[in-house]
Amino acid sequence: MPMSAQLGTWNLERGTWPSDPAPHRLASIILAAGRSVRLGRHKALLQVSQREVAWNRILRQHLSCGLNSRLVASEELGLQVLDAGLPDRFLIINREPEKGPLHSLQLALEELTLASGVLLHPVDHPLVSSATVLALKTRHYITPDCILIPTSNGKKGHPVVFPSRFFRDLLAAPLKQGARFVVRAHPGAVHHLEVRDEGVRANLNRPQDLHRWRNLGHWLRVATPEAHKR
Repeated sequence: MPMSAQLGTWNLERGTWPSDPAPHRLASIILAAGRSVRLGRHKALLQVSQREVAWNRILRQHLSCGLNSRLVASEELGLQVLDAGLPDRFLIINREPEKGPLHSLQLALEELTLASGVLLHPVDHPLVSSATVLALKTRHYITPDCILIPTSNGKKGHPVVFPSRFFRDLLAAPLKQGARFVVRAHPGAVHHLEVRDEGVRANLNRPQDLHRWRNLGHWLRVATPEAHKR
């Protein structure tokens, strides 16, 4: 399979990329540096429509919602997404992905220090709708000091918004405990936002997750790891 087909073709022509919003606005961080061991192939390259893969869809949605976005990737994935046409200003390379997702978040925060908050979006949640991203952005500006967690039918999901007043906590949190360490340390600051979007709970970590969510009506290309390599 050609590399462009594996990565998805970005739907914006080169040279027409949106400029970054004002630095004090809400930013987003897409976490895509993990090894995807349980899935058997890179989560960021999961094909989630006829034209898009996971990293592509999430980044497009964030940019269309006016977020100052960064994709944090491993060195290998970073080279591939740059080859697919992603301008390097959107990319942060995590050279130590074994340290976990919080390390990726901390790397991105070093570039986004002026943001009013960050929307933290794991790449294994590519089925989240643009309406949910917009709802979280809107609520952030209404309640700028709250940690926002989307829920669907009362069940918590992703992406999560952390306001800037918790950036220091995120930078100091134990790597093994992740961003949830900050959520647990500040329960009074947590606000749950109910959305009509089951995608917030669609964690695509294992092959059976792909089958489950495709059977629920979502477009997903399901293939074995061997077929993916061909």
